Amino acid sequence: MSEATLYIAWQDAERRRWYPVARLDRSADHFVFEYLRGAAAAATESEFGGFLEFPSTLDRYRSKELFPLFRNRILSKSRPEYADVMHWLDLEAGELEPIDAELEVLGRSHGLRGTDRLQLFAPPRLREDGRWGVTFLVHGSRHLKRRGGEVFEALAPGDRLLPMLDMENEQDPGAVCLRTDDGHSSGLLVVGYLPRFFAPFVYRALESQTAEMRGREPIDVAIEVVRVNSAATTPMAYRLLCRMTWPSDSVVGASMPGESFESAVGDEGVAAQLNPLRRHPA
Repeated sequence: MSEATLYIAWQDAERRRWYPVARLDRSADHFVFEYLRGAAAAATESEFGGFLEFPSTLDRYRSKELFPLFRNRILSKSRPEYADVMHWLDLEAGELEPIDAELEVLGRSHGLRGTDRLQLFAPPRLREDGRWGVTFLVHGSRHLKRRGGEVFEALAPGDRLLPMLDMENEQDPGAVCLRTDDGHSSGLLVVGYLPRFFAPFVYRALESQTAEMRGREPIDVAIEVVRVNSAATTPMAYRLLCRMTWPSDSVVGASMPGESFESAVGDEGVAAQLNPLRRHPA
């Protein structure tokens, strides 16, 4: 069993904004849950009150078993769609230890459950080729159409995608959409959005370029299509799986950006912001 981390994001239902509020770490023999400073912003700007299972932001919670908050989001192997989900996420049965596979599925699928207001995601990991990388399902593709047909029909594994800043996005001014490169056989196609918590890595890469370089030289991050899943059998949220990588020595780095991702353990200021009457159930 290898070490792993998952971040938990919570959504303000009215403004649709997401906040990083907690993290889960797994070591060789136990799990650790702790709140992040982003929980204070979620509490003051919206109505986040924490989780019933974890009443105090001041403490770290340890367990030999995976906490119910996460366990309840794992798809059982007995479910008929289990093999399909593994396939959509480019994970093969038996490839990983059971708990590794479960956490990998949660990270790639974001652990979404119906109308739930939580998302789970994994931070960048160092790959065997020496590059940092994240594997993700493309967001926001539901309304994209191409000449009456689906955008995804023009894509294939290995196709290169380029990030493009969506400065006119009123709901998320920092949004990064993805498009085909200039040499694609179908021309320029917008295929969806990079998950919002990975967008800062693109911004870091752009900020590292001089004004003369921008638009003329590629940035450090590389994005490619991993899987294009069938429209006939796959929910829209699972249609397009991609991977973003960048050099380990790049200024992009691998740390999640901002103090929202810093630990809230022992921080009385964060604890004072959360209303226990608004705690989220598991």
